[in-house]
Amino acid sequence: MRKYFFILLVFVIAFGFSTFAQNMIGNSDFTQSLYIPASIPSDGNIFTNNNWSFLVNATGGGTATSGNGYFEAVLSQTGSNSWAEQLLQSPITLDHGSIYKVSFMAKSSISRNVEVKIGGTAGVGWPAYNPGNGMAGGMTFQLGNEWKTYEFTFTMYKPTDEHARFEFELGLATGTVWIKKVSLEKVGQMESKSETQIATSTLTDVKGWNLIFDQDFSVATSIDKNVWNFDLGNGQNGWGNNELEYYTDHNAYIQNGNLIIEAKKETKSDKNGTYDYTSSRMLTMGKFSFEYGKVVIEAKLPQGQGIWPAFWMLGDNINQVGWPACGEIDIMEMLGNNSAKVYGTAHGPISGGVGIGQSYTLPSGTFSDSYHTFTFIWNKDAMGWYVDGHLYFFLTKSYVEANYGPQDWVYDHPFFLIINLAVGGNWPGNPNSSTVFPQKMYIKYIKVYQAQN
Repeated sequence: MRKYFFILLVFVIAFGFSTFAQNMIGNSDFTQSLYIPASIPSDGNIFTNNNWSFLVNATGGGTATSGNGYFEAVLSQTGSNSWAEQLLQSPITLDHGSIYKVSFMAKSSISRNVEVKIGGTAGVGWPAYNPGNGMAGGMTFQLGNEWKTYEFTFTMYKPTDEHARFEFELGLATGTVWIKKVSLEKVGQMESKSETQIATSTLTDVKGWNLIFDQDFSVATSIDKNVWNFDLGNGQNGWGNNELEYYTDHNAYIQNGNLIIEAKKETKSDKNGTYDYTSSRMLTMGKFSFEYGKVVIEAKLPQGQGIWPAFWMLGDNINQVGWPACGEIDIMEMLGNNSAKVYGTAHGPISGGVGIGQSYTLPSGTFSDSYHTFTFIWNKDAMGWYVDGHLYFFLTKSYVEANYGPQDWVYDHPFFLIINLAVGGNWPGNPNSSTVFPQKMYIKYIKVYQAQN
């Protein structure tokens, strides 16, 4: 942060403050009444008319007013998550590489936390652009019964977002919360750094490939428990994504030369609750991991609103360092409401786990019509994501270290494999009346290679 502050001083000396330091928040002094939206879209692209809206989600409860220079919320239910009650303003445009300062005053009738999240909508994965340890991914602040000013800065590392949301997450506690004098100002620009050029051929210019992991389901009769574990349950919180499914070890099976993971609409209960869907999540944690190589998966994917298939990897040090410090590599993710597009992403400390990625759209047809090959290649210098042999995303260590910092490249250690079919969640949204069940993901094989020395 000192480096960015120095850059800002140089900029101000040369050009003055006129470009920055303008409050981007409407009704920042709470002299107007709250705006009531005509509808609340499930994808999060809400319009609050350059004003604030108070939203109460299913598990929350409370009332709120705005006027006389402050916002007041009387919260009658704690809710099961931080966003059970929200004070929200959207859309707000955040520019890639810009540095923003947030300031507000607040107090509460009881000592409690409030989470502040400036983030994106479902279409970009509900990221928090001001990463913190809050339940929604934002920053938490402890309020007392006296007015206090809270301030922080953050850098917009992700691409420009013209539909960002400024949210006060008010759930998880009852009582009364007061907020006033909210500001969001652009105060500087991230230092521009160029990437050391590395040719994409660095991924494929090898002497040859040695096969080190071969799961060919055309010759298998059952799932090999020496290779695969199963995650069971709902993670008590939807695996951190508000997913709806209950994972079992019997929604995955071998049939007709495929590993099939099947999502069903059926009721399942445990001590934590009742769930309307079942599916499976398989992983090689503790049984197989590797550092650098090539992963190749041939599969046909499911489809439908709220359906979320994925092939991905986690660093095998996750139990020691946690997520996102362990690193996450999403080889393929697809949202079932658009089965012609898949996503490849690298997550890590980068902007609090939000990650860097790209998408690929088929020139014709969908990933549910026929089988396609998903390939991921990774070495000490770079990563590449491919669909049917086409490289669509190339990420280098030098780019990450130059633009984020050396600590953000967390991919120089072994990772294990995960395959799953989720139902619902923050990113895909939930199933609706158009979603047909059961949905099946068909996998012909999963192979891992390492380059010959």
